[in-house]
Amino acid sequence: MLEIVTDLDTIRRLAGEREETYVEFRAFLKWRLDWDDAKLDKVVHETARPVYEAVDCMSCANCCRTMLVSVHPGDVPRLARRLRITEAAFEERYLAVSPEREKVIAESPCPFLQGSVCSVYDARPRDCREFPHLLKGDFRSRSAATYTNAADCPIVFNVMERLMPALGFE
Repeated sequence: MLEIVTDLDTIRRLAGEREETYVEFRAFLKWRLDWDDAKLDKVVHETARPVYEAVDCMSCANCCRTMLVSVHPGDVPRLARRLRITEAAFEERYLAVSPEREKVIAESPCPFLQGSVCSVYDARPRDCREFPHLLKGDFRSRSAATYTNAADCPIVFNVMERLMPALGFE
């Protein structure tokens, strides 16, 4: 069985202590690791899958409490339908525009979070469905976003801690 760190205070402390290491690891991925993206993504996926299986996101839900959620165009009609309101009402009530000009959930914690459970889980935004984005391709180009989530997500933290030695980063 995997030894997994799930205590958020411990994760925040350790990720804070390793912030410089994570920056160096990103540089290692971008400029020193001479693997093609497919090979890197395969190792990331193989490293991440058992961690995903070992961590119960619904007992944590820290991402719903702390992170900015981008809302893609296809999310709006699905969420409005789930909430039984118009798309315009959904946008007015729940969305804001980020400095990068993206539509985002306006509140944090997420207004759909009830305890540690998403009240719109079946219709949740794409960003939420795909979080923490470790099983997607092109990990190398997304590595900065990944390591910034290490302090907030037990899955990301544990994958980063396993990935560095798996890739020969010292």
